[in-house]
Amino acid sequence: PGGVSNSVNFFGVTYSPAAQSFIVAYSAGPGIAYVASLQVTSSHLAPAEAPTITVARAGNNVTLQWPASATGYLAGSYKVQENAERYARSAASALQAGGNLQLGPKVVAFGEYAFESLKLRTEISDWPTSAMFGPDSQTAVAGLSWTVDPHMWVTATYTDWFVSNDNPLLLPEANIHGRELTLTLRRRFNDGSELGLLVAPLTYKDKVADTLDYRATIVRLSGSTTF
Repeated sequence: PGGVSNSVNFFGVTYSPAAQSFIVAYSAGPGIAYVASLQVTSSHLAPAEAPTITVARAGNNVTLQWPASATGYLAGSYKVQENAERYARSAASALQAGGNLQLGPKVVAFGEYAFESLKLRTEISDWPTSAMFGPDSQTAVAGLSWTVDPHMWVTATYTDWFVSNDNPLLLPEANIHGRELTLTLRRRFNDGSELGLLVAPLTYKDKVADTLDYRATIVRLSGSTTF
């Protein structure tokens, strides 16, 4: 409706990665608005091929190779704090790596690994020393995201994490391990409303105080709409 304007973004065009299409918003008059999706295709382009992962083993080493279509990231930090008068020092280091891999037109695999370490030192040399209480933590995440159609998405994520240290006093909540599987389903309707379902079974284990161990399942139903 209406004439085409040469002004910038007259129709409110934006691209939605989740829907894999352009979302167009335009008005036909005061108080009337339309929202539509637009997908651009071409018969001149070769069909996309899913990239492959090559696994090679040499002795005790395993090498993974993947094409450039797989994107990743790597970040790290190292922070030191010192108090020379009390001969106290703390060094915190962190490393985070992850990435995405397009397995097909509608399926994306993702993963992330994070490691954090805290090293402590004080003037106290008697047992137990502060160095025995500096925790190390690791978190590994892997998952798949599937765009069923422009209105439905399914995601599965597995998370494994643990925190540990020497823990000479056998304190609870110092050496713990957790696992969680998260399944989500989202459905968007033509009127803009959306429903979501999340199911997440999880386990928690304390290596010192097993009375704190538990298993649970989180179920959450969510919804949204526009007025």
